[in-house]
Order: sequence, then C-alpha cells, then structure tokens
Amino acid sequence: MSFAVIADGAPDVGLGHLARCSAVATALRVHGHEVSTYAYGAAGPLEFDRVLWRPLEGPPDAAVVVLDTYTLPMDARAALAVRTRLAVFDDGGELPPGAALVIGRSGELGGLRHAPLRAHFWGLPERRVRERVRRVLVTTGGGSLRDVGVDLARAVKDALPDVTVALVRAPLATFEAPSGVALLDAPNPLLTEFLAADIVVTAAGQTSLEAAATGVATVALPLVENQSHNAAALDAAGAALIVAPEAVPGTVAGLDFTRRAELARAAQAAVDGYGALRIAFRLGRLHASGE
Repeated sequence: MSFAVIADGAPDVGLGHLARCSAVATALRVHGHEVSTYAYGAAGPLEFDRVLWRPLEGPPDAAVVVLDTYTLPMDARAALAVRTRLAVFDDGGELPPGAALVIGRSGELGGLRHAPLRAHFWGLPERRVRERVRRVLVTTGGGSLRDVGVDLARAVKDALPDVTVALVRAPLATFEAPSGVALLDAPNPLLTEFLAADIVVTAAGQTSLEAAATGVATVALPLVENQSHNAAALDAAGAALIVAPEAVPGTVAGLDFTRRAELARAAQAAVDGYGALRIAFRLGRLHASGE
C-alpha cells in the first residue's frame, strides 16, 4: 500500500481529526494513490465522507504513514517513524522524532493555504452577503466541547431576539436547545447550514476553517489549547473574529453588513478549500522521492 492514514477516532475526541484526514485521504485518491485508513480508539469500522475507517490494530504496511493523533502513545508514534516515512499533523503537542514531514503549525505545510478541508469545501463560489442578519448558527463540535454551545446559543438569542438561532448537537450529546433556539442533530457536512447562516459562532478548530471557506461571518472561540494556532491564523488574515465566550453576544450584535462583507472577502481569500489537495501533492512527492 502506498499510503496509510491514522487519525484519532475514539468517540470522546471529536470529529476534527477524522474530518481533515478524510479530506487528505480523498485528495490522495484523487491524485491516483492507494490509501488505507485507520481510526485509533474506534470500537469498530466507521464511515466518514465515504471514507471507510477501520480500527487500528497494529502498524500498517505502507510506504508513507500520515498520522493525526494526540492519544496514540509516543513510543508507538516513534516506532512508525523508524519503519516508514512518517508525515505528522502538528497541533502544538510533542512530535515523534524522525518524522519526514510535518503538517501544520511548525511544518512546511502550515498556514491557512494548507487547511485540509473536505471535498465539499473545495472551490466554493464567492459569498453573497445579505443586508440583514436572519440566521445565526452555533456549533462547538463533539468530544469534550459538545455541550459548550448551549450557553452560547442562549446568549446569542438574548442578544438577537428577532433572529433565528440554530444550535448543532454533535453525536453523543444529549442536551436540549434553550428556549427559542432551533436544534440541529449533527448535520454532516455543515456546508448547507453555513451557506444558510449569516453568522457562525464556533470553536476555533476544523469547523472554523470550513466556515471561513464559505465566507460566512465567523466568530471563533479557542476553547482548548490546540485550537490556538487556527485562531491566530484566522485572526491574522482577518478571516474571523476571535473572542472569549463572554464577548460573543456583543460581537454578533455588532456585525453589520459592512463588517460581514469584509470578513467574507478576507476569509475566502485566505481559505480557498484546496489545502488537502496541496498536502496530497506534497505527500506524493515524499512517496516518490523516498526523502
């Protein structure tokens, strides 16, 4: 097998790892490569964006392994770097010694240009910004953050009582929506919801990058440490507003047409959706050269 992709896939870690690695696996296949995919921590096979993920039961037999995990023990990661060419995603944690390629904050494939978005977000049309805010979407993802959106949605509804506010409920979450807030059960992907919304309030993980690609006015919250790099990159590009939870109501209330149009232009210029294809091209060079 040319490539194997390993991503965190346990129910309590959220879907960001599977989302971006499914994008990379799809892009590698578009480039004509054979790819096997493994979800570390998954109880059984699962499918994400038509990519079948099998539980990881041992080191895969592949020329290049793409690794996206913070739960696989470091000795297992280091062993992969010894037996194969290893490309690793860097979200700010410790990296295994001997990695041939780093994707993300400290590597050559960093920045918003290499944001690995799913195929739904490749090359979206220019955003048409509405004069009035009609709909706000709140989503904080899965894993440990899956319940955080309840208070955010309530605060947004209080700040914008005449606007439709919708709250995404991730898999395994059991909360009910606050009064006056619509509940959406884990739509996958969120593309249709992003296109329908005028403002998105989201954790500053993979979902914030997807939102930016659609040009929707994005208010992003770095709720855990490994989201800080995304937040900083989006902020530097003017592609999203980065705020603390307590600042969300005032921020969404102040997003007039002019500011939302500015955010749309900057976001789609910074995040064009083709990052996974660029990563796949560089991985193909790694495979071909044996470097």
